[in-house]
Parts: sequence; structure tokens; C-alpha cells
Amino acid sequence: MLLRVRPGPVLVIRETEEKTGKPVSIVIGNTRLEPIKDINGINQGPMLKASNDDYRQNWFPKLGVTIWRSHDMAADAGLNPYDINHIFPIETADPSDRSFYDFRASDDYIAQIKAGGSDIFWCLTAADERFINRQHFRISPPDTEKWKRVCENIIRHYNEGQWNGKKEGIAWWEIWDEPDNPAHWSGTLEQYFDLYTKTASYLKARFPDILVGGPSFGDPTDEKVAAFLSACKKAGAPLDFFSYKLFNYAKGDYDRFACSPGRLRSLLDEAGFKDTRIVLSSWHPVRGSRLDIEGAKDISWASLCASLMCEWQNRPLDMALFESTNDGPGGVYTIPNPNPLYYMFVAFADLAAHGNLLSLETEGLGTESRALAGKDESGNVDVLLALHGEGSRSTTLDFSALGNFSHGEVLLMDKAVERLSTVSSFVRPGGKIELNHPNPDTIILVKLYK
Repeated sequence: MLLRVRPGPVLVIRETEEKTGKPVSIVIGNTRLEPIKDINGINQGPMLKASNDDYRQNWFPKLGVTIWRSHDMAADAGLNPYDINHIFPIETADPSDRSFYDFRASDDYIAQIKAGGSDIFWCLTAADERFINRQHFRISPPDTEKWKRVCENIIRHYNEGQWNGKKEGIAWWEIWDEPDNPAHWSGTLEQYFDLYTKTASYLKARFPDILVGGPSFGDPTDEKVAAFLSACKKAGAPLDFFSYKLFNYAKGDYDRFACSPGRLRSLLDEAGFKDTRIVLSSWHPVRGSRLDIEGAKDISWASLCASLMCEWQNRPLDMALFESTNDGPGGVYTIPNPNPLYYMFVAFADLAAHGNLLSLETEGLGTESRALAGKDESGNVDVLLALHGEGSRSTTLDFSALGNFSHGEVLLMDKAVERLSTVSSFVRPGGKIELNHPNPDTIILVKLYK
């Protein structure tokens, strides 16, 4: 890529004759805002199989994953080592008897996740066995009193070292997964509410320092959310966090995805749960059979995901966990190479490592395009531009309020090069940079060094 400096204070990167649409202007302020939130958590990390060794050891660490949700983390479909009916497979057994628990697989996974620097978001649920030949377990616990004691012993094993366990300090404990989905819960919603309120109250009394929550609704309608909150309030049950899922993006759905935390925040506040955090426990713009469509992992989806992750920094969302970062449908890795979703996460991780957001003012951004800026303790700055859909092909960054920088670089990914690549490096850039980007779906990472 060509770097050309015009006379004056503006540095021009990737000169092009094609400049359609209104130019974008981004002015970065020097006001440090709140810390960058854990919007880049994950579901379904790399599976422990030989064909994944290169990705797991050499590529996955670059994603900068800070938290990892346990559900659907499997060696094979339907065999999820974290799920309760695999740790405690005989539901008629005595929950106080160590011999009926099998922690071997989950211990192995936890050790590798912790070694990679990630925390655990543990979903206390049953395995999803839709993808194997027969159903081995009931998908609603037949005995709530016994089930909550099994949950207690799992937490004791991982947080108190019981039964040759470790003191991992796992804070997040989610009670069940998608109780509004018949494939995940065979009872009624009222029966789930009973399971949640009794289990959450029991675990919070036993472990006051953990965070308990749910219900990880697959379709969080206002009616279902209100019914769940009413049940929690009536039982006096704790709800440290409310979890839900988002899938199946269609044209015109940007606001449905972007605004969902605000809608839930209003429902929680109205019900008296003003301190309850909001967690997007699993999300992907496509799901199910649509994951196999051509282009499900291309730059268009990557730029959309990046835009939503930027937008959620400014919404009342406390955490989001993407599905997935393995090599399956919709994942960020297609053996033997990462795809654009992977590089999108790498760019966001680079920004997130800067710690705190910076204030910025934008003009001319498309309706589904967003920008974020972050600054670390040394004064180095990252600016992430997620340009999704049609819009301007020229962006000016004004960072004069931040003082002088010694050097910088620009990394870019678009349909021409579907991997994040350095297109320009420069010294003493002055106060402005002009970026010309001819393709409509583009992710740009600008790095400025003091």
C-alpha cells in the first residue's frame, strides 16, 4: 500500500480516486472514560483434538479472550465436560458421595483455559444431546434439592479445593441454558423459575462472594423476562446478572441487536433489579442452518460484529460472549486458516488491551458503522473503525488533542484482503490522518505510539 504525505498537517494513507459518500470525521478527545468492557468473551473455544493443536497453541492466544463460557465446550457433539450430567451422571446417586463425580475432563479444560489467562463463566446446565444418536439424560432435573447440592459440590471443587480440586476463584455461575427452548428444557417455564429461585438462593447463601444469574433466554421477550423477574422478586431470590442470547440477524436488525441491552435494562429497573448486570451469554449474527451459507464468515459479517461490539461499549451491557471461536460452523477458524471473524477479534483485543476508552466525536459515519478509541497508561492510543455497509470511502482522524506521537501504523481488512494487515507505517504523524478505503465493509485499526 502506498503512503503519501500531502503538504500540511494531514497524513494521507491509501490514496484513491474513488471517494463516494459524505466524508467521515472523527475527533478524538483526551478525556479518559470508563474501562473497556468484556464484550469479547467467548463460547466454544478450541476443542482439545490434534487437528486443533496449531490453532489452539499459536493462533487462539492472539484473540485476547478474558472470559470463556463453559456450555457447548465439547470434545464431541453432545459431550460437554462441564455439564452436570457428565460430571454427575447418575442422577439417583448420593450427591455427597465423591465416587459419583467425574471431574477429569472438566479439570483438564479448566487448567488449559486458566493457563491461557482467561476466567470462566460457568453455565450449570445439562448437555445438549440433539446431535448424537440417542438421548442419555433428562434435560430437566427431576429433583431440585439434589441438583442444587450437586451444584454446590462443583463450586466447592473448583473454588475451595474440595476432592483434590483447586481454588480457581470462579465468580460467574449461570443457572441453566435456554429454558425457553424445548431442546434444552423439558419442563415448563414455571418449573424452571422454581429451579432457579431455589438454587440461586441456596448457592448465594453458601458462597456469598460468587455471582449467580440466568436464565440465558434464547428469545428474551418482554413477557418472559417480566415473568422471570416476578418469580425472583416473589421468592426473594438473588439475581446478580441477567443473561440472554441473540441470533439470526436479518436486514434491518441492527437496532434489535444494538438496543437489546437498553430494553432489558428498563425491564430490570422497573422490576426493582437496578443493580443486576446484563450479560449477553451467547451471540452470533447467523445460526443454525444459516451458518453453512456461503460467506457466513466473510468480511461483511466481521465488520457487522465489530460495529456491534463497538456500539455495546456505549450501551448498558456488562459482558458479551460470542459463539464461537472454534473451527465449527460460524467459528472464527476454518482449518487450516483463520477467517475474517478471527482478525476482527484480534483487532478488538488490541484495542481492549489499552484499558480505558477515550472520548470521541464522529460525523458522517454510516448508520451501521462505529468507532472506538482507547488509551493505555503510557499514552499510546488505538482507534478501531468498524465500517459496515455502504457509506463514505474517506475518513479523517483528528487526534491533535492528544499531543505528539513518535510513530504509528495502520492495519486494514476488507474484501480485497480478508486478513488484518499493516498497510502503512509512519513517523511523527502530526495531528491528523486521512484514511481512504474503497470497499464498503472494512475494519481499520490505527495505532499511535508516544
